[in-house]
Amino acid sequence: MKIKGIQVFPANLSLLNTFRTTLGQKNTTQNVIVNIECEDGVHGWGEASSSLAMPEATQKSMAETLRACGAIARNQPLSRWKEIAIDVRKKFKNHPTAVSALECALLDASCRSKKLPLHRFFGPKTGPVQTTFTISALNNPDSKKIIVKRFREGFRKFKIKVTGKNLDEDFKRIQIAAKRCGREKLIVDANQAWSKTTAVRFIQKLHDARLPIAVIEQPVQKADIGGMAFVKKHSPYSIAADESVQSFEDAKKIIDANAADIINVKIAKLGLLDALKIAELARRAKKGLMIGCMMESSIGLATSVFWAIGSGAFEHVDLDSFLLLKPLPVRSGFSNRGPQIFIR
Repeated sequence: MKIKGIQVFPANLSLLNTFRTTLGQKNTTQNVIVNIECEDGVHGWGEASSSLAMPEATQKSMAETLRACGAIARNQPLSRWKEIAIDVRKKFKNHPTAVSALECALLDASCRSKKLPLHRFFGPKTGPVQTTFTISALNNPDSKKIIVKRFREGFRKFKIKVTGKNLDEDFKRIQIAAKRCGREKLIVDANQAWSKTTAVRFIQKLHDARLPIAVIEQPVQKADIGGMAFVKKHSPYSIAADESVQSFEDAKKIIDANAADIINVKIAKLGLLDALKIAELARRAKKGLMIGCMMESSIGLATSVFWAIGSGAFEHVDLDSFLLLKPLPVRSGFSNRGPQIFIR
């Protein structure tokens, strides 16, 4: 079966609430959806997501890259999807979000051609999995409204964004969530907000207040691996690396430096094949695994959801982007009841 061609669609998706981190804020996400068309009516879908953490990945650049990728993939056998993905990755190594979308579309088409459910590609499990819900760094009254609303829907696992610009406000936001998380523990995501010394002081303040924290995510600048190792050494909580892991080589550096307890693996950022390699590397190094997302709709999030469900490999599941967006009338193969995500 050959690949006949690809279609690329810009997708400007509205968020339910302003999304704010230390890196900026957004009310819409400008994504790109890709559809691979093969012989016998087989299709495969993927999505390239924009991100505050990767401002260079504009909608225009992602769309242009995907069209160029399509020229490479066209008329090739679908059975070579991995080889195509590797070739495209080498040629467009500076455009990982677009390449990731193509990889996911290729895998989707391959599984559909074999009538293999996507989650079975990743493993024998059938889920469900429970996602955290991300509370962005809004003013605390607005944050509280969102936390209360999601608590009523059944959410207990929350990821709290902090900015480092107002430490008292950051601390209060965490306190608000702590009152609503029940027996669960929070993830505090700094998105590179702190210096190593500020991070240690703030973490100690959280510990002294006996707040229920499980993980501190990306406390320092992404290139400051030594600083992250310093924070890890002085933290009573697990440290997760996110922005510091942009590639397999980055993940290896983090692990070799013992700079994190947990690696946050994001297909939309790393690409599918590299994400799989990084997860295996982390498992061998006995590091914890988190699966995360950028701002994908349910179309783009499907691969990550089915990886989490099929493999059962992730201690922390942060796949809530489809819940942060205004709903889309699409069928993605999964659904949710509150935080529980399951195969439909």
